[in-house]
Amino acid sequence: MGQRSVAARLVVALIALVAVFVSCAGPSPAMTPAPMSLRDYDTATTEIEAKLTRAMNQLGPLISSPAYADPAWQGRLSSAGAALVTTYQEARSTTPPICFRDTHPRLLVSLELFALGGKALVNGIGQAGGDADRMYPTLEAASTALNTATTSYRAVAQEMNDRQCTS
Repeated sequence: MGQRSVAARLVVALIALVAVFVSCAGPSPAMTPAPMSLRDYDTATTEIEAKLTRAMNQLGPLISSPAYADPAWQGRLSSAGAALVTTYQEARSTTPPICFRDTHPRLLVSLELFALGGKALVNGIGQAGGDADRMYPTLEAASTALNTATTSYRAVAQEMNDRQCTS
């Protein structure tokens, strides 16, 4: 073997050693995403609010006029509940501009309450299997959670709407 192959092996061994060292050092610290522009944040929150409104408009009549044994009713209720969960997940991916940094966590809390109500509906339908006696408590609990979420959301949305942000 020539000096060249020994040198090549040393280089490979050194690269392997560095790779082991880097992997043992653990993950690099998470980077904080840059804040969204005011325009992008406004667009994102407007879309989130539209999805939330659609889901709540679908849920209102379903909850007030339950048809526990109707698979179509169950499907619409489950779909609207799942939309509340998705809306919350989408909101979590937004990064507020500095102007809304203090209100954004409260916005997420209210959207999480909607998501919890939505999860309760989806899980309740699956567990009740059309049994009104088993589904009624789920509807009642979800309705209470959704009312609380609505009150919380309206308060933070009003505060955000009243704020005069320029950037």
